[in-house]
Amino acid sequence: MPKFSIIVPVYNIEKYIKKCVDSILAQSFSDFELILVDDGSPDSCPQICDEYTKSDSRIKVIHKKNGGLSSARNAGLDIATGEFCWMVDGDDYISTDALEKIVPFANGDIDIINVGFVAFDDGNLADFSKKRTRYKFTGLADKKTICALAEQACSTRLLTFVWRNIYKTSFIKKNHLRFEEGLCYAEDSAFNMEAFMKADKIYFADVFVYAYCNRASSISKKITKNFDHSVIRHFGLYDKIRDENYKNFCTYPSEKYYEDAGIFTIKTLYVYALLHRLYCSSSKNNFFLFKKISKTDMIKKAFSRFDINKIKSKSLEWHMFNFVKHHMYFTAFIIYRFFIF
Repeated sequence: MPKFSIIVPVYNIEKYIKKCVDSILAQSFSDFELILVDDGSPDSCPQICDEYTKSDSRIKVIHKKNGGLSSARNAGLDIATGEFCWMVDGDDYISTDALEKIVPFANGDIDIINVGFVAFDDGNLADFSKKRTRYKFTGLADKKTICALAEQACSTRLLTFVWRNIYKTSFIKKNHLRFEEGLCYAEDSAFNMEAFMKADKIYFADVFVYAYCNRASSISKKITKNFDHSVIRHFGLYDKIRDENYKNFCTYPSEKYYEDAGIFTIKTLYVYALLHRLYCSSSKNNFFLFKKISKTDMIKKAFSRFDINKIKSKSLEWHMFNFVKHHMYFTAFIIYRFFIF
């Protein structure tokens, strides 16, 4: 059994995949297997993956019909044999000493190891020497501490990125943890909420070993001319799954979580994930679509969870929120259309 299984979903990233794979194969700690999951990629990625298997026996390749990122990750988890699993995105990379820095924490009863990352713009390199910030908490977190951290999981983005976490494989299999294949956005957070709430011990390691590429064409940032109506359903489903996982699995639940989740939903999902997409599309003048977004159960639930006056009072954004909360959608639409963006 290798110490680590590194799972890399591969789809339409021929420009990036070699850099990612090479960074993994260059690790100073060599006890790992690399699972490349070709999710029906239409470019040269399938051939690139197969070529790597000829030079390194630690590499496994899965070729499958396109099913999305969640499906690809699940396929990798299905065949992982390492003691710990790390899901690395194929357009990112890791430092050459990443596993060496992580292995001291990968032992005993640790269920999840959380690590730091360095963001860099597409075309540049990550600077791992640069001083960075970390969560307020570092070190070993028990069940009570994990639940306390989850109270602000949305605003701190604690659960946002699956690649920040290295999971014990037996923990994943014992708890039947899977990525929701009906989600195309925020699937990391839905998965991580369940994983974090079921974990007994998580180690927040003060090491920065992951290089995250700010790529404009990534799934999470891609905005099309025609507004994609499915994003309304996807974010609504994510919101529902995240909340259900907190409710069902948090040993020490707190009302602070629901307030934090509500504010996050309004200020991030509503404004940036939905209204910003709408404004950048050819449908930005569509009042009825604005109203449809604003009347979703996700938005109504979010407004019920916090006092709107906790948002900067009397700003234009505050007025838009206030009108939406009180179902004055046309007035809110005017503010959105001519003043917010």
